Amino acid sequence: MDFVASWSTGENRLMKFKDLEHAGELTIKQALFVEEYVRNGMNGGEAAAAAGYNGNKATLYNQARKLLQKKVVRDALAELTRKSMESANITVEKILADLELAKSEAMIPKADANGNMKRELGSFLKATELQGKYLKMFSDKVEITGNVSTSHDLSNVPSEVLERMLKLYEQSAAGPK
Repeated sequence: MDFVASWSTGENRLMKFKDLEHAGELTIKQALFVEEYVRNGMNGGEAAAAAGYNGNKATLYNQARKLLQKKVVRDALAELTRKSMESANITVEKILADLELAKSEAMIPKADANGNMKRELGSFLKATELQGKYLKMFSDKVEITGNVSTSHDLSNVPSEVLERMLKLYEQSAAGPK
């Protein structure tokens, strides 16, 4: 049975996946996770539960984190998100125009419950913030480019220090206890 046929045994849920480049690389649960993750607004725990993974809330979120670390899942998510946006006719230009409209609407005075005329400055600021984020004006991340050298001359480092560094590395690689 091919991948598309094997997944469509529920509600014909794989219809979105049959044309995706990465569909054949995903397990059925991974494919369900990808679909649910996009459908539910990117809530990993809920997507994992809907895809058939078991466990409490923490376990499901941990499973989602593990799935999102897999390249094939990330690639499928990116592709499905792009296709969903294309089919919904969502473009950067449309979103930016909508934000500009929201800013304009927010500045039109409206009467509150007491009849006082007020502008929706919070909405104006939020739309402005989103436009600024698109332009990467408020980036919390710093992008660093260039070459990184990982070779070091350790001939002058005492062997006790090297052994301690190796132990610390092995402990961190093993993860939390």
